[in-house]
Amino acid sequence: MKISTGTVFVIMGSIFFGIGAVVMAVGIVMFFNISGDIGSWSVFLGCGALFTILGAAFLLWAILKAVRRKKLIENGEQLTGVITAVRLNMNVTVNGVHPYKAECEVVDPYSGERYLYSSDNTMEDISAFVGMSVTVYADPNNRKKYYVDIASLTNRYNHDDRVHDYR
Repeated sequence: MKISTGTVFVIMGSIFFGIGAVVMAVGIVMFFNISGDIGSWSVFLGCGALFTILGAAFLLWAILKAVRRKKLIENGEQLTGVITAVRLNMNVTVNGVHPYKAECEVVDPYSGERYLYSSDNTMEDISAFVGMSVTVYADPNNRKKYYVDIASLTNRYNHDDRVHDYR
């Protein structure tokens, strides 16, 4: 099953936000039922607020990343790059497994300048895609804002005619 980083953040954000809302609701009910005992309802409200804020931050991050990606795909300059390497991102671990990142190179045909980009994390082993062309969407005003479209590459080459070796 393919799970992207954005999906993980949406799931975590939804869980945290939901737990926080429920805990805050319990705290509010306790406040109106036991107005004298400040300790118990304030702990529920504080913990609920913390979980709600964390959940909202995860959801906001995922939403902003998706909006940025969509804006780059619609308005960005479409470049063609070549995947030069695939490496494990040792800074991130999901269930004890490190995700993959594709490194790609784009050469501007007019100026000859080289641009190096890296994709988002993906849990799929994409090492077979080294040497293949990939689409990179870059902001024409700021080349530091980009999106490497690995998702379309994995969809395009995810056929049954590839060799699946389970030795």
